[in-house]
Amino acid sequence: MKETKSKLILVHSGNFFPKYLNDCIELALRQNLDIHLLLSKNLHKYVNHNINIEILEDYQDAKFANFKHSYLPESFNDGFFNRTSSRFFIISNYAKSKALESFFHIENDIAIFSDLISTRLAIEKTKNNIMLVMDSDNRSVPSIVWFKDYQSAQNLSDYIFSNNNFTDMENLGNYFNQNRDIVGNFPLVPFDYFKSEIRLDNMFEDFNQIFDGCAIGQYLFGIDPIHHKHPNENSVGFINKTSLFTPSKLNIIWKNKAPFLLANNIEIPIINLHMHCKDFSKLI
Repeated sequence: MKETKSKLILVHSGNFFPKYLNDCIELALRQNLDIHLLLSKNLHKYVNHNINIEILEDYQDAKFANFKHSYLPESFNDGFFNRTSSRFFIISNYAKSKALESFFHIENDIAIFSDLISTRLAIEKTKNNIMLVMDSDNRSVPSIVWFKDYQSAQNLSDYIFSNNNFTDMENLGNYFNQNRDIVGNFPLVPFDYFKSEIRLDNMFEDFNQIFDGCAIGQYLFGIDPIHHKHPNENSVGFINKTSLFTPSKLNIIWKNKAPFLLANNIEIPIINLHMHCKDFSKLI
């Protein structure tokens, strides 16, 4: 495929507009990404950027309407547990309607530092239909996901719909473990720093970049205040206990407001950071 702009899909299906979504879009625009935002029509007015905004309701279907997580509360954070899973139905339907190929999805609290062109071209040379982040043996935080085409997205969304007793992270982890012949994982660290059954440096020699599920972003900037035990808690330096590696052991530096891992005197770009804290102010 030609080195055109990389397509990036963002989805928000909640009833309230998250202010940090504008920050996410701002950083993505700086990288010259082709952004497709799917958002409820009544929330379009809150977007501060001139991008392609689609009416989310146009891509809802029976799966979206009928999906309910089997045991997690619907009332938590504007239906968070249902929305994080059902967004994949929206992505699948939108990709099919537009006949999209080779596209990315990031979560709304992700800071992106790449145009993703070299990333995309490297993936397209593989046999993978999906690429995701595996930072735990049985969980994938879908901070960044690549899809070969709409059929790949539909297969994943069908799997999620049929397994509503798992969260989106658990379902993506299970889908990866059951389909390793067609689902690959982005490298989290280079040179196999940390030993794991899952290759944390998978395809690093192809990308020469690393990616963040949640561990690095949480360590650098902290976690969402909704999870704080005390209102004024400072969670910078947080270590995610389920992560397969320890971010405090990495030497992370900044150049032009972009993060790099310094390893063996080599500066390795960190393509994304999960801003779990929802505060992008130090990056904008």
